[in-house]
Amino acid sequence: MDKKEVDFLIWKGTEPAGLINVCLDVSDASTKAREVDGLRRAMGHFGLDRGLIVTLNHSEIMSVDEWMIEFLPYRVWAL
Repeated sequence: MDKKEVDFLIWKGTEPAGLINVCLDVSDASTKAREVDGLRRAMGHFGLDRGLIVTLNHSEIMSVDEWMIEFLPYRVWAL
């Protein structure tokens, strides 16, 4: 069973415009990999080249194949 997921799919009109996962802590390598893989699969499915993971404190920009994933602390994202 495939348990990959994305928490939020943002629409602009009738087109998908963004993907967001939310994860409290990505310091564990398997947790980070799970969150990234879920976004990567969804980005491929919806034809998007960027994804966002909102965390408690982690900040990073990561390239995965042809996709870019940004990690932002909630306090930064919410502003």
